[in-house]
Amino acid sequence: MVRDMRAVTKNDYGVPPEVIEAFTCGDCWALAIEIGRLSGWTVVTIAHRDAPDEWRHVAVVTPYGKILDVQGVWEVYQWGEFWAHSVGDDWAITEWTAESMQADCDKWGMALQWDEIVPEWAQKVLDAYRKSV
Repeated sequence: MVRDMRAVTKNDYGVPPEVIEAFTCGDCWALAIEIGRLSGWTVVTIAHRDAPDEWRHVAVVTPYGKILDVQGVWEVYQWGEFWAHSVGDDWAITEWTAESMQADCDKWGMALQWDEIVPEWAQKVLDAYRKSV
């Protein structure tokens, strides 16, 4: 049985503001890929419905259909409304497959690699989520 699916906040697992900033202002994709790798969960992006390849944030979908990122657990509509300031009110959430990840990385000149802080925080976020359910 699932307990209350309240948001996991930075106070629940001690995420410093600079880590939240890093994983909401540029490296969210690396954290989401790593959480997806550790958990086997689907990685998703949020973007304007008419421009799905111009995403603004990346997270994973939990087995209970919630969104999980460095800021915590979200209902899908809450996550969409939170990121609407960046993508517009006509937002869409799209699965980010291995093929689309590689295509986006190629397009933007990014490498699918990151430093050691990503696996560490991915595990912390995942552990905090698992303790909350």
